[in-house]
Amino acid sequence: MIGRNARYTGLLDKLEFIEGSSIVPSHEQLRDVNSWVVNVAGGDYLDTLTLVVEAAEKADSVKNVAILLSGVGSDVTSSALKEMEDMIKSKATTFNYTVVIVPQWNDIPEAQCSYGVMNVTDVTDDAPLFAAGESFSRQESLRIVTECLAIEGAKGCVIAKSYPDKSSVEGMLIQSMRESGFSRIEEVGMMVMNGSK
Repeated sequence: MIGRNARYTGLLDKLEFIEGSSIVPSHEQLRDVNSWVVNVAGGDYLDTLTLVVEAAEKADSVKNVAILLSGVGSDVTSSALKEMEDMIKSKATTFNYTVVIVPQWNDIPEAQCSYGVMNVTDVTDDAPLFAAGESFSRQESLRIVTECLAIEGAKGCVIAKSYPDKSSVEGMLIQSMRESGFSRIEEVGMMVMNGSK
């Protein structure tokens, strides 16, 4: 995730990376932390997300939280995720947040596949979000969630889906942005803010 651009711009001199001993750091560990990126891996995600949101709310310095909810199975429906978003909205009063939801990870390198992003509130039916066996690039999901920290208007919960078919709308949109010289943050911003609408 630490790209050439981060090294050359001096960004790494300004960042401090801290690895916590548990998914939810202590109040002491969050002191002076402005932005927090956390991965919640499947399982009992609602309880873990509640702990994350409560910890961020108690930490005065935390202003941005980017949560990657990975490993979401085919049993999770849009109504469950809307319930999750309602919980976060009700508790997150002192910080901005973005939650990126993806299925199981695969090892496809970053920028090698097309993807689509949609807001949880845009899903109208209560069918499972992901098909059984559906997966998403681990590297791409990490890129999306970290870029969302810098994108105005990326607040809320979004679902990222892989579109390996190059003739899909998402495939053509991603390909045209890459051929036109969009930076990665511009590409992710376009997909988060507008998608293939």
